[in-house]
Amino acid sequence: HGGIFGNFNTPWFYALAVLNGVLLCVPAPAQPGGRLALLGARSVLLGYTLYFFLVFLPFLPLSLLAVIAIGTGFLMLTPLVLLVVHLRILADDVAAVRGHFAGWVPRAVLVGGAAVLPLLLTADYYHARQTLHAALAYVYTPDYAKTYDLDAASLARTLATVREHKDRNRDLIMGSQQPFLSTYFNWLVLDNLLLSESKLTTLESVFGTGLNRLNNWQSDGFARTAPAPTPAALRHLTARSTYDARQQAWVSWVDVEVGNVNPAQLAGEYRTTFALPAGCWVSDYYLDIDGRREPGILAEKKAADWVYTQIVHQNDRRDPGLLAYAGPDQLRLQVYPVVGSTPRRTGVQITHKEPVELLIDGQKVALGSADSVAHTSEPVTTPGGALRYTTAPPGVVTGS
Repeated sequence: HGGIFGNFNTPWFYALAVLNGVLLCVPAPAQPGGRLALLGARSVLLGYTLYFFLVFLPFLPLSLLAVIAIGTGFLMLTPLVLLVVHLRILADDVAAVRGHFAGWVPRAVLVGGAAVLPLLLTADYYHARQTLHAALAYVYTPDYAKTYDLDAASLARTLATVREHKDRNRDLIMGSQQPFLSTYFNWLVLDNLLLSESKLTTLESVFGTGLNRLNNWQSDGFARTAPAPTPAALRHLTARSTYDARQQAWVSWVDVEVGNVNPAQLAGEYRTTFALPAGCWVSDYYLDIDGRREPGILAEKKAADWVYTQIVHQNDRRDPGLLAYAGPDQLRLQVYPVVGSTPRRTGVQITHKEPVELLIDGQKVALGSADSVAHTSEPVTTPGGALRYTTAPPGVVTGS
């Protein structure tokens, strides 16, 4: 999909072209130190000049025919002329500073400067490789004892690049790849393998990069992402607690009402993380949808995250809510969409042995009452018997 010339519609190519022209045209300073610094700056962009010379090198024989036929061949000769001028200016700079510094200094500056762009490019591609592999491991072979810290911006750029390389709808002239650079990217980042469409879509959905791709202007590197909607906020937090004598435990419903800060917001999202007190576990969940109270469905965490993200990012006409563990004692609650000034209501059922307090977004509610139920030391067992929770009687200190 490389086209005839390649795709260079990214801001970096234009910015480096302007900078290269300025550095080559700026008058050389009289001071040896300034001339040496200018030599270093010009050396950095030698790789840029050499790159375009190599890209257009196969077309040089055609440039002579183009000059004779329609005169546009002069444009194809530009990279060759620029390389000659660039090398000539660098040679003049080296000769000018040679008498003021040791012989190895200008050579070291020249070689070191010329290596800057290739090293920066390699470092960026290697970081993209590490991020992509970490994301694939997180989705397909997760290590639950490991904490993942992924660079979302780098992953989004990498997935966008992979998708551009897979795009077969580019025009014949520009194509979708960059000569040499795309080959280097595929080798270093992807090990010359292809990322399947299913994996690409899954990564975009799980990590939220699909929305950026859908909302981008179709203008390659000049794309801009539509601003994210303003997050919805917690309005009211209430609790309803009853004591279950059979379980010898409290069963509390925590009712959450959320709404947009800006009533004009069309599709806000409420998202929060809160701590679950010790001795508590989630036993049920609900979300109100169009006046109906829909119970939650217990699902595998990554699958639930994927479905929720897919609905949000594809503007699906469904109203998802998501309650998931964000850590050993942390819960993550998400509700979408919150439309206009209409509030959304959701709720979490928590089973707990003792009265506790729950804090969500600065609002606190009491679950259970210490005065309404006599103390008991009988253990509470979760359904299935996987967990037994026992309260120590007054005056007894337990420890391990």
